[in-house]
Amino acid sequence: MTTKLYTHYFFYGVRWLPLPILRLLATILSIFVFSFWVKRRRVVVRNLQLCFPQWSRLRRWFTSWRVFQKAMQMLFDYSWLWYGTFEQFDKRVSHQGYLQTPASGTACLYFVPHFMGMACVGNWLGRQNVSPLHYLVRSQNSSGFNQIYQTGLTRFGRVTLIDKEQGIRPLVRALRNQDSVVILPDLNVGATEAEFVPFFKQWAATSPVLGRLAKIVGVPIIPIIPILHKKGYHLHILPALALDSHQDSSYALKMNQFLELWISQYPEQYWWLHRRFKTRPNGEGSLY
Repeated sequence: MTTKLYTHYFFYGVRWLPLPILRLLATILSIFVFSFWVKRRRVVVRNLQLCFPQWSRLRRWFTSWRVFQKAMQMLFDYSWLWYGTFEQFDKRVSHQGYLQTPASGTACLYFVPHFMGMACVGNWLGRQNVSPLHYLVRSQNSSGFNQIYQTGLTRFGRVTLIDKEQGIRPLVRALRNQDSVVILPDLNVGATEAEFVPFFKQWAATSPVLGRLAKIVGVPIIPIIPILHKKGYHLHILPALALDSHQDSSYALKMNQFLELWISQYPEQYWWLHRRFKTRPNGEGSLY
């Protein structure tokens, strides 16, 4: 049996479980994953050490486990996000703030950072009739899971997935057509694509794509912060980011400063499993 079928049957089978049971199962699994996935645990602990040096060792370890817990909860939530009913989705995903859409008179660029609730944002926008919607994604390592992942993201509305390897041209074309675009640009990128700007006082290779798109097309950047909680997800729809500079480094720095404010409020919700500081400026040694 292929990975795709195993994954399909698992998500399909657990989608009817009450959310508290899903949360409990994910928490139990997170204890084992945190204990035995040593390589990834070290990455999370190191990220927190770099970004929150004032924390005690105990707090870093506890928050590191919470990161794994939230990640496992998000994984289990794929079952009802991608296979559940509309009623389940609408009951468990709430929001606050005004959602600006193309119907409001302009193309929309939605900036979604890598918080643990990121998986539900594209589906929620589809449920709000934000269509056509273009979603920038990175292909997954498993071809089987990649197909399920793509099917899940496109289950609501007219959604087109754009692979990151295609660059920004498809995004520019979509925005000029007055379509919506969802982008998650806050992880580490290679040195050739990046601007090195501070992120929690550490030099971080940061993509300036948000500012470039805003400058080329002249669209507002609408941040959406997805927060996972015991009853589902809550989306914070925020006012447009003000990017008043024409330098790529300023765009990247503005994004990081914005992220720092929200990550400081919800440190266990951010995707610290990623080696955020992997790419270093010339001559600087590895931080991992």
